[in-house]
Amino acid sequence: MNKIGRSALDVLLTGMKTYLAIIAVMLLAPASAAQFAGPAPAAPELSSHDQIKAARAKEAEETKSGPTARAWDRDGDGKRPWDTRARPGNTSKP
Repeated sequence: MNKIGRSALDVLLTGMKTYLAIIAVMLLAPASAAQFAGPAPAAPELSSHDQIKAARAKEAEETKSGPTARAWDRDGDGKRPWDTRARPGNTSKP
């Protein structure tokens, strides 16, 4: 290589190093900014008694709002077919 080619190559390499450094900073800055200070405080664990009370309260709430929330599986009375007893007079099969 001659002197002109070598000096042009040195200028290009120096410029490329600058651009690569800028790109590296741009890629690493959001990743470091996204890190958080520490772990989030854990929620206190519920005792089995409290879990049962919560499950029963949730079930009662779902039952209370059931006929309006899931009207497609209810009769005209608002009851599910498996919750009602079969009437003795209605023995016909479709």
